[in-house]
Amino acid sequence: MDIIRTSADGYQEIRTGLGWRRVLSPASTEATFSLPVIDIGDMGHPDRERRRSVAREVCHAAANVGFFYVSNHGVPTRVIESILSETKRFFHDLSLEEKMEYDTEKHEHYYGYYPINLDPNLPAGAKLNEGINYGYEPSIDPGAATSDNNGDNWWPTEKRLPGYEKNVKEYMCHVLALSRALLRMFALGLNLDEHSFDHLATRPYSILKMAHYPGNLSGTDEPSSIRPHTDYELLTILLQDDIPSLEVLSNTGQWIQAKPIPGTFVVNIGDSMAMLTNGLFVSTMHRVLNLSRRDRYSVPFFLGANQEAELKALEQFVTSDQPPKFQPITSGEYVRRSLQAVKIQQKYDEEQQKRRRPDGDAQYVDLALSEQFKHYREGSWLDGRSETVTIGDGEHIKYLILGAGCGGLLFATKLIKAGISVSEIRIVNSAGSVGGTWHYNRYPGLMCDIESYCYLPLSEETDYIPKHKYAYGYEFRAYLNAVADRYRLSKTAMFRITINSLLWDDSSCQWKVGMTKKRKSGPELKIEATVDFAIAASKFILYPKLPTVSGVENFNGTSFHTSRWNYSVTGGSEDNPILDNLSGKRVGIIGQGATAVQRPTNKYTWKSTVASHPGWWKERNLNLAVHLSGAPPPADLDLVNDKWSTYLSCRGLLGGTDPPSSVDEIPTFVAHQYALDLPRAERIRQRVDEIVEDKRSAKTLKHRYSTWCKRPTFHDYLPCFNLPNVELVDTDGKGADRLTATGAVKITGRNGKDMDAKWEEAVAMLHGTVTHDFSNFFMPGPFHAAATGNQNSVLDIMSNHVAQVITQAQTKHRAGR
Repeated sequence: MDIIRTSADGYQEIRTGLGWRRVLSPASTEATFSLPVIDIGDMGHPDRERRRSVAREVCHAAANVGFFYVSNHGVPTRVIESILSETKRFFHDLSLEEKMEYDTEKHEHYYGYYPINLDPNLPAGAKLNEGINYGYEPSIDPGAATSDNNGDNWWPTEKRLPGYEKNVKEYMCHVLALSRALLRMFALGLNLDEHSFDHLATRPYSILKMAHYPGNLSGTDEPSSIRPHTDYELLTILLQDDIPSLEVLSNTGQWIQAKPIPGTFVVNIGDSMAMLTNGLFVSTMHRVLNLSRRDRYSVPFFLGANQEAELKALEQFVTSDQPPKFQPITSGEYVRRSLQAVKIQQKYDEEQQKRRRPDGDAQYVDLALSEQFKHYREGSWLDGRSETVTIGDGEHIKYLILGAGCGGLLFATKLIKAGISVSEIRIVNSAGSVGGTWHYNRYPGLMCDIESYCYLPLSEETDYIPKHKYAYGYEFRAYLNAVADRYRLSKTAMFRITINSLLWDDSSCQWKVGMTKKRKSGPELKIEATVDFAIAASKFILYPKLPTVSGVENFNGTSFHTSRWNYSVTGGSEDNPILDNLSGKRVGIIGQGATAVQRPTNKYTWKSTVASHPGWWKERNLNLAVHLSGAPPPADLDLVNDKWSTYLSCRGLLGGTDPPSSVDEIPTFVAHQYALDLPRAERIRQRVDEIVEDKRSAKTLKHRYSTWCKRPTFHDYLPCFNLPNVELVDTDGKGADRLTATGAVKITGRNGKDMDAKWEEAVAMLHGTVTHDFSNFFMPGPFHAAATGNQNSVLDIMSNHVAQVITQAQTKHRAGR
């Protein structure tokens, strides 16, 4: 399949996921990423062809790089020198107190001064610079139709900075004219009428920023900087001093330095222009990093469209192969949302930094080694089958499946359906029975947030319809045990088994597997077996995580993990979660994720009906998947119709039908996902205010991260914070300080290749199930695999695939192929 072609009129076109994309230049073998220097002296020439020649160069750069230099631009050297001088004057002649009189936080349009933010909680590069913003006003625009302002600018008095306002406005007048001229070049180069874009900038939302990047920042070792971003206006015209600091992200993912060139401006495309051209022009990510340790000054001018102008892909750039990439929106609303998103992202960053743990997993107690806390790791849910020994030391096993949850049962049943005898299959699991997470987790009120009609695997084969749309944990566990019994897997499975190692033997072409069997009484049993095919259907998460909270070792009260719930302490049961033994006791719940919000104070009953017919389970899961990915389902029928199926931003996490087709489209794609998520996040924060009566608690309960930072929660848990016996303790991101009473598996493949070392080298899998040097070893991802909100639907597909691969391989092996 061709990926590059030359059109009939000599233009180069590249095939992308959205069809052929014209790159607006004659076909060329030039493959390097560079910022071209374009002489735009003929931009105002009376000869149209002379202007068109400039326009084609400009559009070529806009479509392929998104950044370019312009020379012979017509802005007098005197005016350029003056604005740099005024920039230095403002930052050095005014005290911080004087500059803060123009604080942007006090201005409706975010005009004014912002200081350097040296908050140690902020990530590196988060606004380590200071600046002053000035907006459009008719006094700088000779063609202005009105005399009113877009929002008054705040100027230092003539007495305090003589000539300052006059000189800044003179520069603004020149760059406004230059930016409008560039819009005409864009139109001409795109074969549109030369004045097609004029109406967008008659009274534009524009910003002149005068920025200072100090050479030495007191209180930090970080260089002055601006973090990676794209601009959301139509275009930006940047004046740099002689300090090289601007870096542009190339289409190969490398940062390229845009070094200052005397007599030039740097021009870059903004999001708004990318939207108008349906992604033909690229809004490229860039950053500022002043490593010189010298003071740097720059003056970018951001030209935004008129606030009422609609940002919508022009019809010339929309085809059946390349549909609109962006939802239409007015320029003013886009700017408002962008500014709001910046402020919210800053808050997200602050909260994230509070919670960063440089100690990683070391923050948790290693329950595999801890004798003191062994009660946290030992499950109490044991029955007779957990003591059964079905694998003898030295035994040979044809098919070994690690894990007895939904994945393990799926892989086993698909092998049986492919014609493999159940007697050749062994399931091993560290738990006391089948069920995986549903075996261990039995806390009161436990439910699944995925619709149970989609979630439960093999529902159609077993003709089982869950009792509730969101079923309880005990129903899942009972069902999975019934599946194991139905396929006679319970008789050959072995529980309370820990896999210690898997070692590939090149001579026998088999796996040597080391295991440990735990028993209620007596010593542990060491078992070694040889295996033809191994399937890792377990996530290898053997024990719950216990934070190393100071004082936990001296805590005299009763404590347990939710995945090891102790009903003898609390009273009640799974199906009757009335925790009467806790009456009169002070109870602390550490955590606020999907487990903590499932309160046992109410019995929730979501009931629904589901139409069952041949293929209904696959059809329902496919419907959920296409809604999550943004693909249009047949007749737009939402079979699941819950919060999952309406989360449009989920495609940013799971993937979808509109991925970025190149590196330079990633920033716009990510920004779009944030924009999709923001209204939902704001709606949820508003809901907290509406329900929680105590304002301090409401402020603490509002999430300060994008939705997919952690699993979303749906339970109606907020009213509990209005109860007189419930207190919310805010640790401000630090976690619990103190409690007071007043497993890893080593896998070694061919030629001694260690799997951990392999992942360090490169993450590479085939079909998301196998990886090189680990023969006959299958695992469901997590790399290069499909993804959707319901992992069981992915496991169903992958287990089918693995069963077919294994049976086909054995058929060909027997045939001597």
